[in-house]
Amino acid sequence: MAPPYSGPSADDISDALTAVITHGLRPYHVAEHGGVLLKLRLVEQRLHLEHAKNGDERDAAYAEALTDVLREAVEQQMGRHAKYRRLLEHLLPLKPELLDESLADRRGSGGRAMTEGKKVVLAGTVRTYHQPKALAILADVLVRMEAEDRGEEASNEDRIVSPTKPASQNQA
Repeated sequence: MAPPYSGPSADDISDALTAVITHGLRPYHVAEHGGVLLKLRLVEQRLHLEHAKNGDERDAAYAEALTDVLREAVEQQMGRHAKYRRLLEHLLPLKPELLDESLADRRGSGGRAMTEGKKVVLAGTVRTYHQPKALAILADVLVRMEAEDRGEEASNEDRIVSPTKPASQNQA
């Protein structure tokens, strides 16, 4: 049996994701607000600092490594959470063309993408309901990925997190 997971908690990862999305995955912002995300082994393994000659290049390397990990988590590991996968592509943003958009605009476009345009989900609704749930699910996915990388066992493997429900109701 694998040892229990010893990395950052899903709550700490979710808090760091919340801070990072404010200005997106820009190097200066990732460096300042990445916190526990930058300490994930998944990020450290993708980090290429050998050619970083200064702080700006180091910040860019961290942003690139974190973006790679988040892209893998969102695009490959969030299978049954399609609407939140589409939302996160806009919130983080994983689409480079959205990097210059404000968070409010990314919430609006993410709300449209989340429902594939079939229903209007306002930016305020995304902010208060869908964003916290999407980030909590992403945090759980990152914990599972990190635990697997460490050869450890995550305790939240089948959990679907809903910040608006008590933990006892978070099972699928």
